[in-house]
Order: sequence, then structure tokens, then C-alpha cells
Amino acid sequence: MATIVTAPDGYKSLKKGVCYYLLKTHVRKDRVLLVSFHEHQKANQAERVRSAVTHVLSRESFEAGLSDGAPGKAPSLVVTTKDNAMPHWLADIEGRDLDAEPQMFEVSKNSQLSLHDEVVERLVRIQPALEAVEDVLSADFPDQELNKFARACRPAKVNETRFRLWFYLYLVFDRRIWVLLGPRFRCGRWDRLDPQYQASQLGRPSDAHGVKVGHKTTPEMIQKIVNGFRRYAKSAGSLASAIPVILRKEFGCSTRKLPDGSREIYHPRGEPFPSTDKFYYYLKKIVGPDEVRRVLLGEVRMRNEYQPHMGRMSDFVYFTGERAHMDAATVLEYPRGYLGEYHLERLKRVDLVDSATGQIQGVGFSLGSEDDDIYKLALFCAAVPKSKFGRLFGIEIDDSDWPSVGLPANVVTDRGPGGSASVKKELNKWVIAREATPSYQPKSNAPTESKHTRNHNKGAPPEYKFSDHTPIELIKREILDVIRKNRSDDVSSRLTDQAVLEDVGCPNDLYEFLVRRERSSLIDVPFEDAVRSFLKETEFHAERGELTRDGRRYLVPASHLPTLGAAIVRFNKKTPLKGYYIPLAPLYAWVEFNGELIEVQAFGHPTDDALFMTDGESHLVQQARGKASTRQKRRVVTERVAAQERCKTESGKEWFSGRSSGRLAVSTPDQRDEMDRLKHSF
Repeated sequence: MATIVTAPDGYKSLKKGVCYYLLKTHVRKDRVLLVSFHEHQKANQAERVRSAVTHVLSRESFEAGLSDGAPGKAPSLVVTTKDNAMPHWLADIEGRDLDAEPQMFEVSKNSQLSLHDEVVERLVRIQPALEAVEDVLSADFPDQELNKFARACRPAKVNETRFRLWFYLYLVFDRRIWVLLGPRFRCGRWDRLDPQYQASQLGRPSDAHGVKVGHKTTPEMIQKIVNGFRRYAKSAGSLASAIPVILRKEFGCSTRKLPDGSREIYHPRGEPFPSTDKFYYYLKKIVGPDEVRRVLLGEVRMRNEYQPHMGRMSDFVYFTGERAHMDAATVLEYPRGYLGEYHLERLKRVDLVDSATGQIQGVGFSLGSEDDDIYKLALFCAAVPKSKFGRLFGIEIDDSDWPSVGLPANVVTDRGPGGSASVKKELNKWVIAREATPSYQPKSNAPTESKHTRNHNKGAPPEYKFSDHTPIELIKREILDVIRKNRSDDVSSRLTDQAVLEDVGCPNDLYEFLVRRERSSLIDVPFEDAVRSFLKETEFHAERGELTRDGRRYLVPASHLPTLGAAIVRFNKKTPLKGYYIPLAPLYAWVEFNGELIEVQAFGHPTDDALFMTDGESHLVQQARGKASTRQKRRVVTERVAAQERCKTESGKEWFSGRSSGRLAVSTPDQRDEMDRLKHSF
């Protein structure tokens, strides 16, 4: 703890505005030793000189100055104490734990010593004086005693002023070695444009061209450097490419060929221009390294690569369903078609990820392109029990494997189809807040981006993954992948202490943990309302007992035969009915009839069930059915021609031979006799 003595109005030999540090109080010598530390700059130089000056007061005068203040006024001397104090030239690092900073122990390339090594070396130099500290401070002239120790240092003498400075610093500031540190961290902070350095040639001298070659930097040159950078750096793409443009257009420089064949930059009128190193120095100093990167790399890359960590998306989200993020990704494999050995366009998958738990609460699919229907399907999936959702795709899901049911209170999407007006319209029905992430900022949608399957760049030639799965089979696989992630993803970083004690490990566990504590913001949506809001609207046709959609027949359930079934039978002409379906899984659909939503199921042949296939593949099947019918019609004609030709060959007569007459005559006795003979012969 350093003891600081100040004299606000001056006192004896002590001046106001100077900090004096209490060094030693001698009772026998009846004196008080004080020391002050000073730093001043050499004339016309950037170097600063530091020194320590001792001051002596009689003990009587010192104690009188501490108590001579009149009532209501401060005494002549004011004493304060300060922990972990540092000399004023080290004020910038005051309070830091320098022992914990690795750079203090890094070895310098020039001196082959670290900063820690330097302060230890100084401590070793003053160690003999510290061992005799009582004799030094008790001497009539302590400075002269310290000078003797400085001259006695081996293997080399130490500057006496510097030796005294180190000694007094170490004593005054609690014998901490870091007070012996030189202010090297301030190197380069002096103002090179100060008028006092106007006649000085700054920078490293040139060995090849002479000490005074080059131009001294002026404020006008710096302004041209900065203006040229802002004007040309973005289009140039890099600082190395921008510097030549700035030299040409801002400074008017050109190049010329020298006798030895090399080229140099020069100014036709002999005006000053900066060297390349000055561009880097002043742009870093004036514009700043971050702004230089931002101009050269652009906002997006700067944000993605250099933006500091801003915290987790789950921070300050306390309820499941409080906020969810939704985004689409492409399934890597190309699915196989039903009708041939070829592959279709890749599958798109949308995940609706809860911010609090990391659980995928909804998933949607589309084939080929990303549209608003895929986002609606993900919301439909989130709103309904997952056992019902799995049945629509022909996969059995236990509700305990995917327990979440309900829509989130806030949905975050990008500015693509997920933020379209049709999706927003359906969310508004349930008073769900919607946020849109800024363009080209994947970090803003991190919960879903982190769930996407990664396609690692191996540095090899491009390759494509062709799957043996049909689209429906691929969808089933992706649904199983969602269940796997919800049951296995690590959420330990999201857990409270209580959740850890209850052995919460995966998103499903964390979801149930929050629900048990009534920390759920999920909005319950009836199944029928979810169908009407989020599934694709279509038109069914009813005629003569059949319900069809795009050529595919649907079976009315037995429970609705008296209502919908009876009505279909009565329709003699094609009658449209409003309905809903999932384009990728049209096996099940829903028909609106008399204000009721009725689920119907597609069927094929009466002896076989309809296949699970996408709506597009169902169209292909219907086209194949039509082609087969056309082909058979052509075959009828072909086969009739063949049969008639065979008849001609076998009998020598045409297929249609004989005569046509009026009414058939009554049979005669000869006719009846021949018929009897023929019957008995068979």
C-alpha cells in the first residue's frame, strides 16, 4: 500500500501539484524521507527520461503540517493511501494481474528477453542495496550511498539515476517487481506530425538510397491516403491492389524505367508521395483495422468471420415455444423415381427449431424447389400430435419419441418463402409474432443452421449422391433423423443446475422438464384448424358414387357413408368439393362437407392398397395408366387385322362373308335333321 503525501498550497520545500511518497520516518534522526517520481521529454526528441528525487522534512514540521489546519479547513499536508498503485507512467496497466498475462513472458526478438526477464534482471541489480536498505535510508545522504552500489554493479555498471529510480520504486510500491517495468507499451504513441519533429527525418533510414531519401508525411498526404482508400479499396478488392490506384489517381504518380531495367515510382512534378509502408501505418491508425477489413471484405464476410461472440440464441429464453427459428436446407441425396431407374430433383427440408430446448418441433418437405407450402407443412407438423403426422407418411411414431405439440408464440424466418405473405397470413390467425432475419446473415438463424446436415468439402472433384430411396422413403428417413436428433442432441449448455440434477440430457428431456414446470408458450391448435390453415387447398370431384382428385379415387370412411357417401351417389354430374391435402403424401386428404372436415383415403385396385407416393408421382402413374389404355386401343385394331388375315388363310374366306337378307325363314325339316345329326356328333 503506497502512502501519498500532497501539499495543496505548498509546504516548506514541498510544492503543490506534486505527489510525494512516504519513504521512511526516522525517530532517532528526527526526519522524514519522501520521494517524488518525475518523467520529462528530451528536447527535440521523443525519448522520455524518468527519475526519482528525495525530499527531507523534519519530523516536527511533517507532523505539524498534518494537523495545522484551522477548523473547517484542510491541513497543509494531505496523506492518502492506495492499493496496487503504480507510477504515473504505468497508469495504463494499473490494476492488471500482469503475472497472468502471457505476453509478459514472451521473449522479444530484439533483446532475447521477455518483459518478466527484464524486471527480474533489474531486481537482481538493486538486490545488494535492498539487503542494506536500513543503512542506505539511515545515511545522511541516501542518494550518494545508492550511487556507490550502482558503480559496484558487475559485470557492468548501472546508470546511477536509473539505479536510484529502481530502488525507490521497489520500496515505495510494496516491493512489487512489475513497478520496475519500463513503459515500452507506449512505444509508437507519440504524434509524428507534431511541429517539433518537422525537421526530423522519421522512419528507418534507407541503406540503398541514403538516409534522407523520401518525403516526410504531411496531414494533406494522410487525407489523400484515407480518401483514396474509401474511394477505390472496395472495387480493388485488396489493399495491395488499392495502393497503386491511390498513388496514380490521388497523388498523380507514374512509373519510369531505370537504366538497369527496373522500374520506380516517381511524381512528374516532384511533389511528395507516401511510401507503401505509410499506407499501412496511417490506414491502420486513422481508419482502424476493423474498418479496413470491413471495406475490403464487405459487411457480410466481416460479420461472419470477425464479429465477436454475441451470446447464445437460447439466452434469455425461458419457455419452450417462446421463440422458434425456421429455415430450409437441401437433402444431399437425389431420390430415385418410382417408374424408372432415374433420379429426381433433390428434397428440401424445413426445420422448426425451438430456441429454449433446441428441439425440432416441426418438419416440412418439398421436392425440387422451396416454396411457402413447405413452411406451412412444418407448422402443421408442429401443431399436431406426431403420431398423426407420421401416419400421413406411412411411418409409425410414438408420441413419447416426439412429444411437442403446438405452435410457437414467435417464429423467426429468413426473407425467403418462409417470410411470404401467405405464411404470415396463417400465423396472424393465431396471433403469432413473426421476425425476419437480415439478408445474408446465417448467424441470425443459428438454431436451424446448426441442425442442417453438413456437406464437407474434401478438396476432391465434384461428386453427387444418388439414393436408392424414393421420395417418400427419403422423407421417412428424414423424419427418423429428426426423432434421432431430438433424442440424442447435447443440450448441456442450455441446462440450469436443477435440470442437470434431474438428469436432463436431450431436447426431448428439456422440453418435458419445462412443460412440467408450466414453462410453455406453445399455442394449442385443433387438428381440423391446422389442416385448414397449413395444408394445400385442392378440389375434389364427386360423380355417380365416386370421389376423385386428379384422377385418383378416394374412399369415404364408413362413418360418413350416410352423409357424404349418400350425397356422392346422388350426384349425376361432376360436382366440385373443397378439400385439403399434402402434395408429397396425397394418400390421405380431407374434404369439406356441410361444415365438417372429413378424412378420406386414396385407393387403387379393390384387391390392393394405393401406394405411398408424392402428388407428382401420382400424376405420373395416372399418365402411365392413360398410356396403357391408349396402347391397348391400338392393339385391338392390330389384333383384329391379324385375326381376319388368319381366317382368310385358314378358310379361304373373309371374316365377314355371306349374305344379308330380311327376316329369317322358319326352319325346314331338312334343317332340323342336320342340326340333330350335328348335336349327336359332338
